[in-house]
Amino acid sequence: MAIKKEWYSDKLKMFSAAAAVGAGLFDENGELIMLTDAGDGFCSFARSCEECRRRGIQFHADAGREAYRLGEAYIARCPLGAVVITAPIVNGGRLQGSAAFMPMRMWAWDAEARGELRQSLEGLSLDYSRMQAAGEQLPEIDIPRSKALMELIMETVGRDSDELELNRLMGSQQRRISEMIGEQKQDGESFRVYPIHIEREMLSRVRFGDRKGARALLNELLGHIFFRAPGNMKLMKARVLELVVVISRAAVESGAEMEALLGLNYDFVAELSAVNDYEELCAWVVRMLEKFLDTASQSQQAPGSSQLSEALTYIRSNYMHNLTLDAVAEQAHVSPYYLSHLFRERLGVTFVEYVTGVRMETAKSYLIHTRLPVSAIAERLGYDDPGYFGKVFRRYAGMTPLAYRRSSL
Repeated sequence: MAIKKEWYSDKLKMFSAAAAVGAGLFDENGELIMLTDAGDGFCSFARSCEECRRRGIQFHADAGREAYRLGEAYIARCPLGAVVITAPIVNGGRLQGSAAFMPMRMWAWDAEARGELRQSLEGLSLDYSRMQAAGEQLPEIDIPRSKALMELIMETVGRDSDELELNRLMGSQQRRISEMIGEQKQDGESFRVYPIHIEREMLSRVRFGDRKGARALLNELLGHIFFRAPGNMKLMKARVLELVVVISRAAVESGAEMEALLGLNYDFVAELSAVNDYEELCAWVVRMLEKFLDTASQSQQAPGSSQLSEALTYIRSNYMHNLTLDAVAEQAHVSPYYLSHLFRERLGVTFVEYVTGVRMETAKSYLIHTRLPVSAIAERLGYDDPGYFGKVFRRYAGMTPLAYRRSSL
């Protein structure tokens, strides 16, 4: 899909005139497509040198890719030291090129700036006096104006692209998690207990399709996970995988079809095995959450989805009580027979198996993230007999509750 050259050119010319700065349009390889008159002096002189032109092409290609990776406008200095603000142009989920406000400067044109220009021209067939005069004419911008230009150019290229939004999310997520880890190091003791209440709230947001809320709470959970397993990628992966399981269950409760999620889970686990660093792991979790939410959204129009979602929400809120199919069906306003059919068709399990699964997954979370004795966990899940709870857990997890806790340390 080619860049809409005329549309972007018209927009950039209009904004260039309004902002009194130059603007350029580039393809994905960094080749110039269009440059407004306001930016023609400094850049046209530079392009008269073949080596400088080659460096400029590489700069614009790299700047476009970096802006795409960040999901937002990217500010950098060109090979000759001028300030350039670049935004990615995305079509069909793919980087197609970039738009840029350029060239500018963010400092006085003093002796230091002139000396820096002279140094950057070494080995190039460009006349210093000519470039120095052009540099002196560059518009000078301060930080508030640079931020305004960054916002303006993102509006030009379309900041609402799903791909850019996801990239922005991953970048902001990693920054927020890093900040949280720093905060936790200042007050580490209070963060040693995993926040189950935050996990539950995040799962609730997933069930109701609240993307923004789910993302924010996911960041908090990841901050705790990474803080509790510093530098241990194997342990971080294991903790994150536990989180994936409960998020996928919440997505099912939101309306996603079990078969579709099973395929996603398989793909995600295969991807997870290839993850080698912290940033990749953050990106992997973001993709997982977005895909689960997308799948749930696509499935919510199927017959019976709202009734099943209502039943699952009721179970998640009342799993500690003695739940029966008849009672839950009454809450969902369907017949017990139809609800039983929905469980088998959509989730691939019986009503009893689902309720047991909810209790056992909750038990796992308690065993991993709290120091509660097994008897107290059994009581919280609605089991009067801890021994019976232990038998059910062993059938479900393949080991006793205490063995599961030890294996997770």
